[in-house]
Amino acid sequence: MANQNYHNQLIGGTLGVTSMLLEDKLSLNWNNSFMLNKINSENGTVFNTGLNVGYRFLPQHSVTLNFNLINNSFSNSTTVPSFNEIRGDIGYVFTF
Repeated sequence: MANQNYHNQLIGGTLGVTSMLLEDKLSLNWNNSFMLNKINSENGTVFNTGLNVGYRFLPQHSVTLNFNLINNSFSNSTTVPSFNEIRGDIGYVFTF
């Protein structure tokens, strides 16, 4: 395997929406970002989207649910592979 130097350029933006419901017990957040990606002379795109939900069922107790999707694509790339990633997690939060 040979060492190689990369020149990476990204340009894009992010848009997100957050809403509090049920007397501020339920939090919903949805965010998206889209970027044009250039690595050396190869062009690609990166798309991220995420959905986050939090519910506080007692003053010091809450649960969270997070879902994220990443799509990194290069159409004719031999050096940079395209990939998709899906990730989710569930959490419990105790605040003291």
